[in-house]
Amino acid sequence: MGIVKHGSGSEGLCRLLTFFISLTFLISSVLGQGRKLSNEDIIKMTKAELPEEVIVKTIQTNENRFDLSPDGLIALKAAKVPDNIIKAMTGNPVRKPSPAQPASPKASNENNPFLTAGNDSSANYGSIVMVDNGKRVELQASRQEMRSSNPMDPRNMFGMKVNTTLPGNHSRIRTTNLTPTFEFSLPTNEKPDDMVVLAKLDVKGDRRELEAARASGLTGVKTGIPAKKLIPVSYEVIGKTKEFGSDVYLYRAKLVMPIVPGEYAWVFGQARLFEIGFDAAR
Repeated sequence: MGIVKHGSGSEGLCRLLTFFISLTFLISSVLGQGRKLSNEDIIKMTKAELPEEVIVKTIQTNENRFDLSPDGLIALKAAKVPDNIIKAMTGNPVRKPSPAQPASPKASNENNPFLTAGNDSSANYGSIVMVDNGKRVELQASRQEMRSSNPMDPRNMFGMKVNTTLPGNHSRIRTTNLTPTFEFSLPTNEKPDDMVVLAKLDVKGDRRELEAARASGLTGVKTGIPAKKLIPVSYEVIGKTKEFGSDVYLYRAKLVMPIVPGEYAWVFGQARLFEIGFDAAR
């Protein structure tokens, strides 16, 4: 993930602190409340100098109500929103169909692994299904909040963190199978290892946490999940279909080795988390 470096000395530390607080506040306000992204959200994140890749991933994995009219696009340009972000806004594949939208033809879904018997609805981009000894279980997107280190705490003077937190100390969806497979879909222009990862969560009392960003006066601001929290996974394409008029690949993800029991989450675009718990067999 990208690294944003700022100046040195007290001025650089102040800039780091300002950036870090902005990162926490803006991402939590956009994602924590579960509301739809707007042009104003994008402009706020741009003015706060969040990395382009953070803003783009947020766009790609959340519903929106963007104003893409000529006046809306002109306003974005006037606010100095980078071209790559505007392109992501106009090409965002994460759109929920309206209830009145007719169902996709059944033929386009016949190879879709998300479908169960008697269900002809399309799989939603951003869904993930666990295949556990022949049983299919769809994981649910978790309610999440952002929690940051207290910048006034002397223990954090040399570094601060922003964590994504999930309520509760364990997932309701659990398995004793330490080598299940998982299936999901992505637009054909996305790479699964860039968009979908499995990460280990830290249990902290009544919540579970996953680091989303870190800042210090020496290394600047780093966004992304620490490598030590990522679980090795292999991906293979198992089909191709259409979802809401767009081509998508269907993928199967396999664990490279049996997973250690604990709390985990599949992370889509570093914005949506699908929790899963693994227990030791009795």
